[in-house]
Amino acid sequence: MLAALGCSVLQVIALVFHLSRGEAAVTPLNVVLLALSLFVLWGRNNKAPIAPRQF
Repeated sequence: MLAALGCSVLQVIALVFHLSRGEAAVTPLNVVLLALSLFVLWGRNNKAPIAPRQF
């Protein structure tokens, strides 16, 4: 879950960075990767959470 959250934050920062430099042509990849990481984040939080280990 934390990895997906980190990837989502990274993609938002990358999107803002590319837009600030006028590199709008590469932003669709950032949007796709952001959507995938948000999907994983949603899935691990709501749809199929990982149960903690029982020792």
